[in-house]
Amino acid sequence: MDILDEIKNAEDIIDWLLNNNFNSLNFDNKCYIIKALGRPKPNLKSIKSSDIRQNRGFSVNWYTKCDWLTASVKKEKLFCWPCCLFSLQSESATWSKIGYCDLKNLPRSAERHSKSKEHIFSSCKLKLFGKQNMVTEVNTAQKKRIISYNNQIRENRSNLKQLIDATMYLASQELAFSIHDEVDDYINRDNYKELLLLWGKYDSRLDIFLNGTIFSGTTAQTVQNELIESISYVIQDSIRTDIQDISFFAWEIDEIRDISCGSQLSIIFRYVNDGKVIERFMGFHDVSSCRTTDDLFNFLLNKCDKFNFRQKLIAQTYDGTAAVASHINGLQTKIKSIAPRALFTHCHAHELNLVLIKECNNIKDCRIFFSNLSGFVAFFSKSTERSYILNEICGNRMPTFAATCWNSTSTAVFSVHSNKDKLIDVFDYILNSDDFKHDDKTIREAQGLKYILKDHKFCFLLEIFKLIFEHTDGVFSIFQNNSISISYSKQRLNNLTDILTHIQNNDNFLNNIFELINLEPPLKKIKTDLNLPDLRENYKQIYIEILDTINMQIKVIFADLSKLGFFDLLLFKKFSSYLKDFPEEMYNDLLSQYPFDAIQLKNELVVMYSDPQMFGSCKTPFELLNFMFRNNLHECMPELFRFISIVLTIPITPSVENKYSALKRIKTYSRNTMSNIALLSIEKEYIKKLVINPKFYEDVIDHFANSKNRNLPLIFKSEV
Repeated sequence: MDILDEIKNAEDIIDWLLNNNFNSLNFDNKCYIIKALGRPKPNLKSIKSSDIRQNRGFSVNWYTKCDWLTASVKKEKLFCWPCCLFSLQSESATWSKIGYCDLKNLPRSAERHSKSKEHIFSSCKLKLFGKQNMVTEVNTAQKKRIISYNNQIRENRSNLKQLIDATMYLASQELAFSIHDEVDDYINRDNYKELLLLWGKYDSRLDIFLNGTIFSGTTAQTVQNELIESISYVIQDSIRTDIQDISFFAWEIDEIRDISCGSQLSIIFRYVNDGKVIERFMGFHDVSSCRTTDDLFNFLLNKCDKFNFRQKLIAQTYDGTAAVASHINGLQTKIKSIAPRALFTHCHAHELNLVLIKECNNIKDCRIFFSNLSGFVAFFSKSTERSYILNEICGNRMPTFAATCWNSTSTAVFSVHSNKDKLIDVFDYILNSDDFKHDDKTIREAQGLKYILKDHKFCFLLEIFKLIFEHTDGVFSIFQNNSISISYSKQRLNNLTDILTHIQNNDNFLNNIFELINLEPPLKKIKTDLNLPDLRENYKQIYIEILDTINMQIKVIFADLSKLGFFDLLLFKKFSSYLKDFPEEMYNDLLSQYPFDAIQLKNELVVMYSDPQMFGSCKTPFELLNFMFRNNLHECMPELFRFISIVLTIPITPSVENKYSALKRIKTYSRNTMSNIALLSIEKEYIKKLVINPKFYEDVIDHFANSKNRNLPLIFKSEV
């Protein structure tokens, strides 16, 4: 017989409870006793008192007076119903274990018991019986649902992690995400879908996930873009954290044109960390509507103020075109007014002929000249047949030309100048040969380029820029060498400006150009009011304006070069001379611009000068920095290490490792409007370090999940 049957067959439930532990019963048995049987109210004929002389009758009205009162027929004693069920008292307890039979004192005893702690406790347990159990059951069921829900979230996030990996793979490998002629969704799917479906072939859970609403139909492209945005946000946030933790940095600002001819401003932060020079790309920003100095200043203020650049910025570099070039002088001055240590420099690792050409493009005739010049390169680069004819007649090929290639312009000038007559022969052959008689476009372009080669103004400008580049190329190339001294660089620049001024003021150079181009009066059929003297004067004005512009730009670009003389304190070949005669003037220039412990830094420099072998074979600042960090010398010589870090942060020399030069790589993206994809590709090395930490994926998914309301659940619920 089970317990429940035993309870049902009990003649006296109170007596049964006295012999069994109610608290040990299961919930169903307890429910039967309390709900089904309820409080017994037997009509006792007599109650045996402990005093055998007493024999009082019991009135059932007491059950109404005391809603807790009950009795055992078998024992003929009164009990407390709640206490019989829930009391934790010992066997000697009257109302729950022994029973009460003193009817004479029942009113007083009943009142005293109803106020006792034991009775209150048992009464509360009886009132709450079933209710607490239901709450527990509901909570348990809810917890199970939450656990099940979180397991699904965990699987969703795991699948989404694979989408993130696919996104970063395509971006880092610079592969297209989608195609433009996607007609058949099965045969001609894009790279992103194909890559994920390939993975899904070997992962059933991913396959099911990909067939869900998040990746089906029109939502796929949206999910792609939103994942790219979330990944970029986490990467940039990590870069921002790195930059906030360093003591100083420089920024390099460059403007390029995208495919829609909009102005895209790229921002790069350069700093030293862990013994390395680091350049971090902070994305492209559309500044097509920011055309004034104040616009650009406010834009940089808004984007960079959170990096505390007013105290940390020690150098500013600009290499812009339309949006920035004409405002460089005013922009760098406004920045310096709030960040006084921000020296204006040009990154001399770049070919500065391009910068000068950008300013010359403000002159209409120069703008037309460079456009025509690029036409020669474009003409031969678009056809192997044209290139073959060029090679057969000229014996060489036309160099490549690109607006973003630093040395291509001067190379193109020299190439066209030295092959001018042969190029005319090439165009004559194309115009007269049967090989191109059905190629109208080639004939039309060849006729136009031949005309340009015979145009006086084009030939005049070709001679001018050949003359200029002969001098500027040699000077600017010295900045490619990171061991060249600043004083020597200043000397070469001064010599260059003297030469250009001499060329400008000496009419012999101009007259020589007139003779070379065989300047004659314009043909009568060309409508013009200029005679030969007027034409010469017009050309002379162009000549002077070009040389004026270039000289002025050299002075603007190198305005702060004189403040960088302290770079020579790290010139290895002068260490021995510095030991004999310490360069106090250079040292004082350094102290006037940056705070150092003057005595300690000088002593550390003297130690370096006295024993350069201490640093092994290191001869450049890059090598010194890395050697000191690897050997913990930055702890022994902290001021010297900080000084070298400042020198390398200022973007005046190329990095010893080209992989840190983000500016050159950004040029690749001049036709790419997707700034976030460019970030993923440019910073691929940095990303490889981030993905080692699982938190990277969690942060990306959290940003993706919280960026908008999503049908796919991705956020965990608390199990508490």
